Amino acid sequence: MNGLNFKVYEEINDVVIGEIDKLQKIIFDEPYATDMIEKRERQRFEKAIIRANGNRVEAAKQLGISRATFFRRAKELGLVRKRSCLDSGI
Repeated sequence: MNGLNFKVYEEINDVVIGEIDKLQKIIFDEPYATDMIEKRERQRFEKAIIRANGNRVEAAKQLGISRATFFRRAKELGLVRKRSCLDSGI
C-alpha cells in the first residue's frame, strides 16, 4: 500500500469508527431506546385495533396477549379514552 492509499484508508477507518461510536451511544442511550420501544409498541397496538375494527378484545387476540394485559398496556400507552356518559347511553 503506498502512502496516499494508506492515508485514505486511515481517514476512512477513523470515519467508520466515529460512526460506530455514535451508533453505540444512540442504541445504548436508555431514554432514547425506551422511547423507541414504546413508540413501536404503540404502533403495533394501533394497527391491531384498526385491523380489529376497534374491537379491543379482538386486537388483544391478534397480539397474542390477554385482554387484561391489552387494556393495562393500552392505558399506559395512552390508547384508552376515558368513558363518558355518552358511551354508556345515559
